[in-house]
Amino acid sequence: MADKIDIAIVGRGLIGGITALALSKTGAKIALIDKIQTEKLDSRGFDPRTSTISKTSKTMLDVLGLWKELDKFSNPILDIKVVEGSPKNTIHFSHDLIPGEPMGYIVENDKLREIVFNQIREKTNTILFDNFELKSISQSPLGINLFQKKGSKIFTNLLVGADGRNSAVRRLAGFKSKGRQYDQKAIILMVKHSIPQKNVAHQLFFPHGPLAILPLKNNRSSIVWTMDTSTANKYLKFPPRNFIKELESCVGKILGSISLSGEILSYQLDLKFAKSTVSPGISLVGDAARIIHPIAGQGLNLGLRDVAVLAEVIVDALRLGLDPGDLYSLRKYERWRSLDTAAMVVSTDGINKLFSNRLSALAFARQLGLKLINSSNLIKSLFMRQATGELGTLPRLLRGEEL
Repeated sequence: MADKIDIAIVGRGLIGGITALALSKTGAKIALIDKIQTEKLDSRGFDPRTSTISKTSKTMLDVLGLWKELDKFSNPILDIKVVEGSPKNTIHFSHDLIPGEPMGYIVENDKLREIVFNQIREKTNTILFDNFELKSISQSPLGINLFQKKGSKIFTNLLVGADGRNSAVRRLAGFKSKGRQYDQKAIILMVKHSIPQKNVAHQLFFPHGPLAILPLKNNRSSIVWTMDTSTANKYLKFPPRNFIKELESCVGKILGSISLSGEILSYQLDLKFAKSTVSPGISLVGDAARIIHPIAGQGLNLGLRDVAVLAEVIVDALRLGLDPGDLYSLRKYERWRSLDTAAMVVSTDGINKLFSNRLSALAFARQLGLKLINSSNLIKSLFMRQATGELGTLPRLLRGEEL
């Protein structure tokens, strides 16, 4: 006997959880599914990963009732300094160019996940299915059947794939994708340091790849250090003390003395995007829809914009008496998200190519470009508005409105 669900969301990460919260306001019966057991999901230990929350993403989290609690742990970003080679090749993005709130906020993924799932557990119309590993997906005129390896199944009107870069939904539903693997790894760690960073983030560019310093509270920062794969593998073999010495030599006097807080993580970088993100009764969001380079720190924001648009078109469909998996509505979601997604894929890939290249001619062009951008407040403000998520047609949640 299959469990009958209105909306099934596969993936209990940040995007899956926030999708469930957004759609819970519809009153629909929702299943949030993951192949990992709840106990293991809730006890994964220290996670050094952080996320940059843009201005519009913060607005959305506020509408969903998450920001009041999350704000206690967030660190606002007032300035961003982009440096290539030496301090003379610097762009300074100041929040003074865009009046109002900070340019963004840095939050620890652990804290955000805890707050999201504390709220989900209070929702009477949301069921958590764990230890449910998808084996196959079948479509029928009445909806979508999800079969797990242990034999049981779930029947749903709408299936949302929020299961990340290795999405089972994308694979089993037959979505074709394009992309390639970068010859790069991202190394992620959290550090304590002697020089307060206050509210300034840094993006440093080196020949072997970019290094981001994302300030947190209490003289801590998250480091996202991208390197070519061979260099990364060499650094990852270093004892922690030696690794921190290499980090100190790269960041100069920005952080002062540095000590490691927790473990060092790494992962291979990819560029991948689904050629289509919807089919009858099925939609992809977040990293299941596309994986971009972390150079701009926009992965979570891109996923939240997916969720905001998808939630809006589903709510509008339900108000018209339509099925939540109505293909016309899902096509509207796909069209609405296509331009933003394409722009982010192209821009992050292009920036990475430009700044991870050792050719002297490109180095000269980069330095010339940095000087040009830094001399124009208009150009800088356009970059900043793109980063804050304020460009384009915004869905209701990103405008601070209820669904």
